[in-house]
Amino acid sequence: MKLGEQQAKELGVSIIEDSVISIDLNGKIYNVVTKNDTYEAKTILIATGQSINKVKIENIESFEGKGIHYCVVCDGFFYNNKKVGILGYNDYGVHEALELINFSKDITIYTNGNELQISEQNKSKIQGNNILINNKKIIKFEGKDKLEKIVLEDGEVPLEGIFIAYGLASSLDFARKLGILVDKGSIIVDKDHKTNVPGIFAAGDCIGGFKQVSISVGQGAVAGQKIVEYIRKLGK
Repeated sequence: MKLGEQQAKELGVSIIEDSVISIDLNGKIYNVVTKNDTYEAKTILIATGQSINKVKIENIESFEGKGIHYCVVCDGFFYNNKKVGILGYNDYGVHEALELINFSKDITIYTNGNELQISEQNKSKIQGNNILINNKKIIKFEGKDKLEKIVLEDGEVPLEGIFIAYGLASSLDFARKLGILVDKGSIIVDKDHKTNVPGIFAAGDCIGGFKQVSISVGQGAVAGQKIVEYIRKLGK
């Protein structure tokens, strides 16, 4: 891996260690928003692996789509002027909360017992938009046909909806926001590793199949070549 990084740098490639919290389309250019900066790109290769960790809170799966969601851009409009929350504790969670203010002004970030790990800039944004913070441990979600409240370690809070932005953004988080087709937790691609969204490619564990390093490396090589061809066609 070190040798590969060295060769890439010799060819003028920049390797940036940062957490990507969002990918947004701006005209024909993609904005890759990280914890510390924003980068522009004509194409993107998603190769973030496949997340297998889920938040372990009682009833979370029972209320998915019934008050518990994973994409503010997709489902935020259901909660116009309603009491909603974000389950998260870092800059990714704050980013989603700031997206949510387009629909509601009654927003609380629930950290589930974690310390808030965000930049000073995001601290100012939270205060400026009157977003509340609740750092109590969540015991379970409750409701009848849909989510009605959160049970915390020190009591209950009525809530109409909550968006999960826990930990780091995964390949599925990016896919949902961009309208990329997925099947059983994996991104759908064609033989050239193109998704259904122009300019977005995917390779490795995030597209499912046989999870081995050798397979992922080969897929990355194919995707890289197809990205080159795609960009050359854009220049014509």
